Amino acid sequence: MFADAAKQYTLATGRAATWPAVDRYYRDQVVAFWRAEPWRALKLAARKTVHVLHGSELRRHISAAVEIQSGFNPWLRLAPLPVPWVLSVACVGLVMFLRRPIYHAPEWLLLAVPLVVTVIFWYTARYAF
Repeated sequence: MFADAAKQYTLATGRAATWPAVDRYYRDQVVAFWRAEPWRALKLAARKTVHVLHGSELRRHISAAVEIQSGFNPWLRLAPLPVPWVLSVACVGLVMFLRRPIYHAPEWLLLAVPLVVTVIFWYTARYAF
């Protein structure tokens, strides 16, 4: 993926691609879009949040059968539900933690940080998981 991003960076800027330069280039594009069209960006962020929470993007990229065959996650066959379904229910549990928000801050961060990064920068949902 970096090779493709580096190629696009070089075509757009004419400079040699380094990891920090390519990262900064794409991050700046995201920030510029958020500043230029905040309502459209919020609409896209809301749509991305829905995709992340119910796994519509995740299903296109990860096949449980392939992971099991490859030996990456042999315990996956014991999971009765797909991760996105469990994540949606976990969100309900996290809302219950609002009774003691400071005490449960670590659990909130485990959900919030990947969700916010995925939504703001429009990564595919598999990066959040």
